[in-house]
Amino acid sequence: YLEPGVQRRFLVSDPGASFGKTGGTASRSKGVLKDYRKAKFVERVQGDHVDFVMATKLFPLMAVATPSDYGQRKKIVSIGKDIPLADARWIAQQLAQLTPLQIRDAFRAAGYGPDEVEGYAQAVEARIAELKAL
Repeated sequence: YLEPGVQRRFLVSDPGASFGKTGGTASRSKGVLKDYRKAKFVERVQGDHVDFVMATKLFPLMAVATPSDYGQRKKIVSIGKDIPLADARWIAQQLAQLTPLQIRDAFRAAGYGPDEVEGYAQAVEARIAELKAL
């Protein structure tokens, strides 16, 4: 709840980290439009839950070498799994309220060039449509 006249502001400090492909340290990419465009988004819908693609790999040796990092990565691997369809549909409704101009403005504000702005915006719009279709 917000008091009247109070505004919320959100900041994304590293948008490139979100717009590539998921994976381990050697296989993921950050801020690579072609990877983001071709990366699969929804892994599967099963019953009333959906799994999203999170291609992060866990290596058992990490549990010994860096136990705290392994624990964090284990949580990351499961973050997009077993999401209630109702929740996915809710976020789709929220995201669908963004106008094409707002989506493009977000990428412009992040410093992307015109071709990247358009490419990322189209990819985000496709993912919103994919969520809406669940």
